[in-house]
Amino acid sequence: MLQYLTLFLLSILPVIELRGGIPLGMQYGLPTFLIFILCVLGSLLGGILVLIILYYFEKIIDKGPFFKRFKEKILEHTRKKHSQKFQKLKEGLIIVLAAIPIPILGGSYTAALASYVFGVKKTTSILFIFLGLCIQALIILGPLKLLK
Repeated sequence: MLQYLTLFLLSILPVIELRGGIPLGMQYGLPTFLIFILCVLGSLLGGILVLIILYYFEKIIDKGPFFKRFKEKILEHTRKKHSQKFQKLKEGLIIVLAAIPIPILGGSYTAALASYVFGVKKTTSILFIFLGLCIQALIILGPLKLLK
């Protein structure tokens, strides 16, 4: 039971997420299906927490006019610079970002941040992050199952 909890909690951590949880689960000798479920749900929880924190801080920042203008300038600059790329891929970009098994370049945290910046609805973000994480889990599990 402790191994399952360790796997779930490890998958919540930034940078480690699925990339560290799945190999550890394989090392523990746990059933592949449970490794998949625990790691995807743990990593998804990390992404959801990022979304909650970002929207919470946005409410706090918007109370101060200076900070609100500063935040809006940063978001406007980022959206202007990258909106054409985002418009081509739309929410598919969220899936791709969540599916990339490289720390900082991909994962639930990066996908959650991108969906916040581009104003994707929370429920839509969570769905597409989940799909991307399932893809990432399969990308990581594939070679590990072949090596086993």
